[in-house]
Amino acid sequence: MNVEQIFRMILRRFTRRVMNRGIDASIDHLAGSGAKDGPMDRRQAQAARQTVKKMRKATRLLRRLGR
Repeated sequence: MNVEQIFRMILRRFTRRVMNRGIDASIDHLAGSGAKDGPMDRRQAQAARQTVKKMRKATRLLRRLGR
């Protein structure tokens, strides 16, 4: 391996981590945006948790497909 290949490998890992954190942060932001309007009742909170769970599952699948 030459130096350029090692540099690219490290850069790819770093980029992947940064993108994953950004995606996770945006999902958390979208999931929490309804909390500004007021307190949620029990059913709404449960539905929001299920939606976040589905979104995270979908992003994991898309990340796998993107590799």
